[in-house]
Amino acid sequence: MLLCTLLTIFSAICSAYAKHVTCSWRPFTKPPWYSSFFLYCIADLHDIGSGQAEYHCNDGTYLKIADFGKLRPGVLEWGTPCGGGGWAFGGKGGVCIADIWGLCLGDTCNGSCFYMKSFDDCEWPALFNISSAPKSVELWYYNGWGF
Repeated sequence: MLLCTLLTIFSAICSAYAKHVTCSWRPFTKPPWYSSFFLYCIADLHDIGSGQAEYHCNDGTYLKIADFGKLRPGVLEWGTPCGGGGWAFGGKGGVCIADIWGLCLGDTCNGSCFYMKSFDDCEWPALFNISSAPKSVELWYYNGWGF
């Protein structure tokens, strides 16, 4: 009985970390750099055909941080930084360096940013087609004291 209870609790905790949602968390009203965020990378769109694309950091790591059209047509999905298979372990020291990440379309000055926790992933709330998909995205990480 105790084992079943522990397995149920463990399963619920893991499910909470793996939940896929539409990006909606906006705890800040200003661009990320105003709130102790630092630029992780700028990722450029790489068209892979059939209405799909991938976003790879252009900093030499070539980490894939997001993809377009793979989850569903028109959907821009941000991959998990630190969850299972997370891209944060693939470069920049191979460790998860932050608990909160800022996701921005192109130029952060336009305010098109959402945020997510390190074990989450999310899809952008608007749909695109391959010609209207952002040509680049920015990824920011939180490295401040307090929140």
